[in-house]
Amino acid sequence: MGINLFVGKKVCSFDCIYCFRGKTEIKVSNTSDVPRHIALKINAKILREALVSSLSTVEETLEAIDFSGNGEPTLHPNFPSFVDVVRDVIREFNLDVSLGIFTNASLLNELNIIKALLKLDHIEVKLDAVIEQKFKEINRPHEKICLKKIVQGIKTLREKFHGTLAIQTLLLRYGRINNVTTHDAKRLAEVLETIKPDEVHIYTVYRKPQLPTVAKVTREEVKEFLNILVDYGLNVKVYL
Repeated sequence: MGINLFVGKKVCSFDCIYCFRGKTEIKVSNTSDVPRHIALKINAKILREALVSSLSTVEETLEAIDFSGNGEPTLHPNFPSFVDVVRDVIREFNLDVSLGIFTNASLLNELNIIKALLKLDHIEVKLDAVIEQKFKEINRPHEKICLKKIVQGIKTLREKFHGTLAIQTLLLRYGRINNVTTHDAKRLAEVLETIKPDEVHIYTVYRKPQLPTVAKVTREEVKEFLNILVDYGLNVKVYL
């Protein structure tokens, strides 16, 4: 079950060329820059009522609840308190589910965000490239965001987080741009060695991308990329 904290507008610190949710309409680098009228669309009461309603109608066995949706969840000014709301509902319903998030890790320099994330069971962090230029070309981050700080933030999180930390990497081609070379794989593996994630999730374009000429890579390219990461001792899962 996914929880979308931004209704109507995509609010993110990235504008990834492959994002199936389309163009980032509100690109910001911190919570204070999120327009008030956007943030106010979701509050603790609304979230709780929506979650209780959804849980009351779920028929299949629920394994996980994830903060994901239309943008970067940690950008919502009330994200830390929302984690507590969901935790309370999980206890109220006596659910055996894993609470997690899909995040681009751009706010891991903020202590209150780290503290909130430590209350989760699993965290999936987006990291498509560890070469600065490719990071900018693929993820198109807000101008105040740099790759070095993101990587350091993930390391800080790993040191404190005792749940399952996964790194998610999407492989693609877009004109002269790609992130699937041997050099890309080795650089990523070297960085991941220092992060020590529990899992690495590799996949390629499978939904309609924001830019129509963004293309998926071949199975052979994915396999070669996978083999390099495995050679570095990483626990890799491929989703094709």
